[in-house]
Parts: sequence; structure tokens; C-alpha cells
Amino acid sequence: MTARALTLPTFFLAGVPKAGTTSLYAYLRQHPQIYMCWPKEPTFFGATDVLADPSAAPVAAESRKEVAEVQPHWRGSETPESRWVVVKGQDVPDRRWVVTNWSDYLELFRYRQDEAAIGDASVDHFWLPSAAPAIHATVPDARLLFVLRNPADRLFAEYAATLWSERRQRTFRNAFLEGLEGRDPWKWPRVLVGRYATHLARFSNLFPQRQICVL
Repeated sequence: MTARALTLPTFFLAGVPKAGTTSLYAYLRQHPQIYMCWPKEPTFFGATDVLADPSAAPVAAESRKEVAEVQPHWRGSETPESRWVVVKGQDVPDRRWVVTNWSDYLELFRYRQDEAAIGDASVDHFWLPSAAPAIHATVPDARLLFVLRNPADRLFAEYAATLWSERRQRTFRNAFLEGLEGRDPWKWPRVLVGRYATHLARFSNLFPQRQICVL
């Protein structure tokens, strides 16, 4: 079966954390002519970077475990109208995973009917280096929608969102300096995410400008 015969995204929604992509994803899902894959962020086309980074190994391992736990809902018993699954006894909406298997990725679009547009809203595709060439190799005609935010405001918002879960209360200055060192790109706040020109260049070097929209 060729890629042309498969149901694949016609557009990708990416960008940066704390810029409103989750809200936009929810709005787009309400449109009758748009099919948005569930879960929101499979990050399939950036999985190479995730798997190659030792510091991201726990992220990938937890993803594989949770994917296995929800397979009955994902592969059969879930309906297009019901996108909630049960993980560890709790209802969990729109879980975020790192989907590494091609067949699992295709399953995300199994309920697509006659919608005119098909979307993948993996935010991390924007900054993971392998994503742009992987998307271009598989879906070269896809449209790309990037939602950005003032990088300083974005960084502080991500820092503030993690305060409740951290055992130690770092100041924003210390958190920024730790992130700037780049020892762990998955440690919040992620300074690397804010290098917008670098990330946009990877896509603009591969895709024509008419397929790219930056908000």
C-alpha cells in the first residue's frame, strides 16, 4: 500500500508550549469538515529525536506503556463521538504520547470520514530537528500552521506552569540559566524551544512559503 492510499494529515498544527495550540486544536475539532487526530500530540515525525536523546527516554517509555493500556479504546471500542479513555482508573482526555510505530500512527486517523482537512497537532514538531525532513518525505504537500508567542513571555509561562509540581522552588533566573545550559532539552523551562528562527528555517528550506502560515 502506498502513502497516497493511506489516510494521512493534510496539515500540521505545531508551535510552542503556552501559545494557545491546545485551544486552537479544540476549536478545529468542532469544525465538521476538519478531522483532528487523537491524541493531540503523537509527535510521530519527531520520534527519532526523542528516542535518540537519553534524557527523553522516560518520556518515550511512559508513552509506550500508556499506549498499550489504552489500545482497546484506541483500536476498536472508541467511537468518533467519544474521545475519552480510561488510564489507571481515571478518565483522561486527549492524552499526549510519543507514537513511534507507523501502524499505530495510522490508527489515529481510522475514524476519518469525508472531512476536507486532516490535522496532526504535535507541538514539538516545531523544534525537534528530525520533524521537518520526516514530514516533507512523507507528506510534502501538507500545510504547516505554527502558533508562536513572545519567547520571553512563553518561557516564563512554562516556568510558572511547573511550579506546582516541583519539589524545589527555583527562581525564574535559575531555571532560565539551567535551561540555557542545554544539558536537558526536556527539562522545563525549555529555552531551546524559543529559538524560532532556527526552527522555522528547517521548514522554510523544504516547504514552499505558500504552505506555511505563522501566527
